[in-house]
Amino acid sequence: MARPLADGDPRTLGVIVDHVADAYEYLGSFVTRLTRDEHVEVSPEIVDDLNARHASAVTAPTREAALAHLVRGGDAFVALIEPLSASELATGEGSVTIARFAEIAARHADGHRTELEAALGLT
Repeated sequence: MARPLADGDPRTLGVIVDHVADAYEYLGSFVTRLTRDEHVEVSPEIVDDLNARHASAVTAPTREAALAHLVRGGDAFVALIEPLSASELATGEGSVTIARFAEIAARHADGHRTELEAALGLT
């Protein structure tokens, strides 16, 4: 997993996999706060900062560590979302809702899956 993602992108496959797991964690923290009726502020700058912190903290995860983190993070996120009713999924304000975070989690993971498949020549 130490292979760069693509020309011009120095991130390794392992870093991308671990990044998706990290995103499940921060998205899960947003969901948890919304279920507690707490305000959640999200902006592109906030997400960019979270991603930059991850990139500087996790530079060379092993294959096993990245995959284990992905499974743990994904399972924990699903456990937060799965039991919620339609009205609970609508909790939040504007575009900052639990349902929107669930959608982002799915699209984010799928987008990176597509990148990884292309980098590995699987598409």
